[in-house]
Amino acid sequence: MQVLRMVPLLITALLMETATSQETSMKIELDVNHLDRLTRANMRVAAKQASVDSDPYKPIFHIMPKSGGCGDPNGPVYFNGKYHMFYQHAPEFEWGVPVEKWEEWQGTYNFTGWGHASSEDLVYWEHEPIALMPELGSYDPNYCASGSTVIDDDGIPTIFYTAAEPQTQCIARSQDPNLRWWLKDENNPIIFEPDIPGFRKGGFRDPFLWRDGTTWHMILCGALYEVGGMAVHFKSENLTDWEYAGAFAKGMGEHCIAWECPNFIRFDNMGMLIVSPLFDNLQDTNHAPRGSVVYTIAPYSDNGSFTPGEWKSIDIGGPNNFYATQCLQTPDGRWLLWGMNLGGGSQDHHWTINLSLPRVLTLRQDGLLGQEPPVELQELRRSHWGEKDLIMGGEYLLDIKSNTFEIMVEIELGNANIVGIDLRASEDFTNKVRIAFDVKDSILHINEHHMPFELLEGEDCLRLHAFVDRSVVEVFINRRECGTVQPFHNIDDKSIRLFSDGGTAHIRSVDVWEIGSIWKKPSSNTLQ
Repeated sequence: MQVLRMVPLLITALLMETATSQETSMKIELDVNHLDRLTRANMRVAAKQASVDSDPYKPIFHIMPKSGGCGDPNGPVYFNGKYHMFYQHAPEFEWGVPVEKWEEWQGTYNFTGWGHASSEDLVYWEHEPIALMPELGSYDPNYCASGSTVIDDDGIPTIFYTAAEPQTQCIARSQDPNLRWWLKDENNPIIFEPDIPGFRKGGFRDPFLWRDGTTWHMILCGALYEVGGMAVHFKSENLTDWEYAGAFAKGMGEHCIAWECPNFIRFDNMGMLIVSPLFDNLQDTNHAPRGSVVYTIAPYSDNGSFTPGEWKSIDIGGPNNFYATQCLQTPDGRWLLWGMNLGGGSQDHHWTINLSLPRVLTLRQDGLLGQEPPVELQELRRSHWGEKDLIMGGEYLLDIKSNTFEIMVEIELGNANIVGIDLRASEDFTNKVRIAFDVKDSILHINEHHMPFELLEGEDCLRLHAFVDRSVVEVFINRRECGTVQPFHNIDDKSIRLFSDGGTAHIRSVDVWEIGSIWKKPSSNTLQ
């Protein structure tokens, strides 16, 4: 039966309140057509879950949908005692649909909405029903694209997302304590692309919000001809009425055609702007038009404008491995960042892409950015293997094999020219992920990716802290650099070794922990 569009329905849902363990009656306002769309999308996800779960390359401790395509992390928020992570989700994702068939194909299955997972502790997560889906014939016919989630003055969780096409900004709100049901605002879209001289049309998306005093700020993706990327800036006192406030920041030159997924966070009187830039002169690369995610840290004093300083890459692995970040401030004041790990999956198993591990961002006393995994992830540790005080000249094979583990190595460089570790390696080490520090030339390598690197004053060793999750490897270097790569060679390649070249190095310690799944919290008597 055809359902009339935009017909509001009041449903009474009996929800189990976690805090009280009592059944409570509440009313949630939903849109009938959107509810129907969500139901069909969730059924599609469930139908393909078994295929995804059977894929030996599927990560076990990275957030991703049960099935279908994943994309940018969206609107992480802490509410009612839980962390909620949303993400771009294409539940009807199919491999190999050609561009010329998209219009025909979306007549049956339209594209990307907001998937949802929740956690009480940042460690173990639960899949939730899809939060938002686009609706054919409406203002969001193809995408409920990336955005943010904030809590308004009345305590109501509020999503800001980009509808497309055309790209406009929209609102959805939830009265559900578990954030499973959302109602799109009847006044959507609330913001249209402003008439900005020299603005590159069609690149107006990815709202990110924060608050200074009573004023809400929103920055969005944009670009100006001959200038480069632009963080398009709006202000509001009530989250409903928005005023265009100009360029929050801009730059990178005429070849930069967008600053996707802009994020802005505060460290006291300093601000950090993070963007995922697009360029029109990368045709000869394997990642065009994406550039590496970059950040800049500079003074900020609540005046609503920001002058970027030096831009630096936030992930050595580049835009094919890490892109489109989102940040969240935890109740204890820490800033967490997620990105999406592009790629992954196979045509036989109905999934692609997953979210990175969360990173704790800090502004160090030396002015550099600190990046570390949150301490909560130690809860995932299972069996342990370790050694201390090894003098290494050449190769040292570890007496453990795994493709789901955490490894922490502290290396005093000695007189070695190159030191590092090989992970996810075949028996003969022809296939591997190599993390290597070229001491002589001051270069850090992660497979084919590299960057300048040297030990700083006060750093007396190289500290490599890596997480291997089947087809994803993320490594933190000296608590200040990070790199992501995605090995899709033989899943049975599980060997691990340390190495030095051109001299000897001192291994202070090497610790390896098997890591458990984030989707199933074990009972206490199963932990080792």
